Amino acid sequence: MYVMFKILLFFLLACQNGYRIDPPESIHIFGYDEQKALQHETVQRLTCTCNGGNPLCTPKWFKGDKELNEGTQISVNGNTVTNELVFRVDPSDNAAMYKCTGENSASLTPIKAVTTLTVHCKC
Repeated sequence: MYVMFKILLFFLLACQNGYRIDPPESIHIFGYDEQKALQHETVQRLTCTCNGGNPLCTPKWFKGDKELNEGTQISVNGNTVTNELVFRVDPSDNAAMYKCTGENSASLTPIKAVTTLTVHCKC
């Protein structure tokens, strides 16, 4: 209840000051085709784009439920925020779910995009 009150208060104050706030519109993951397998020990680049929103959204990467900060780089182009993740593929990536979430102060819940990797391993 308290959280909903804070959100409502934020919206009311923002509207009174003429500041328009909007949640992000969409989020997408690029750089991997789920129909193809990755090779163990190769470098993979996944790109998450979060479009729209005021203020701009903050995209975050997760492997399963663990947030990933290492190997990420955020850039902004107009109203699109991109978070690029670069990592070396290892056996633990087989069937791993990579998720990108995006939200801002106008979001009630984060939006998300998900991809599941397939890895061929010569272990």
